[in-house]
Amino acid sequence: MAVSNNAQSQGLVCLLIRIVLGTIMLYYGLQHVFGLMGGDGFEASTAQFATTFDMPLYVGQIAIIGQLVAGAMLIPGLLTRVAAFLIASLMAVGAVIGAKSTETLIKTTSDDPLAAVGYPTALIMLAFVLMFLGSGSASLD
Repeated sequence: MAVSNNAQSQGLVCLLIRIVLGTIMLYYGLQHVFGLMGGDGFEASTAQFATTFDMPLYVGQIAIIGQLVAGAMLIPGLLTRVAAFLIASLMAVGAVIGAKSTETLIKTTSDDPLAAVGYPTALIMLAFVLMFLGSGSASLD
C-alpha cells in the first residue's frame, strides 16, 4: 500500500513536534525531579511551586512528575495522545497561573503581565496537534 506524500509529510511533522515537545518537557522534568541540568530537585521545586503560586504542595508534585512522565512518553511515541493531553492540561494551568501571578517560573524581560502566558500557550498548541493527529512516524503507538 503506497503512502501519499501528504501523509508522509504529516507523519514527519508529528514526529518532529513529538521530539521537540517531549524534549522540552523531559528537560524541565529532569530539572525539577532529579536536580539535573541546574535544577533544584524535587523537594525544593515543589516547595517553590507551593510558595510562589500559593498552591498545595501536592499540586506542584503532580505537575513536576507529569512533566517528566509526559516528556518521557512523548519522545518514543508511547500513548502520544494521552501524553499530549497531560502536557496541554499542565500548560493550561501554567498559563492561568502566569496570567494571574506577578511571580513566574519563566523569567521574562518584559513588563507585560501576560508575557509568561505565551510560552505555555505555544506548548498547548503543539500538544493539540499531537492530540488530534497522533504520533506520526516512527512511534511505539
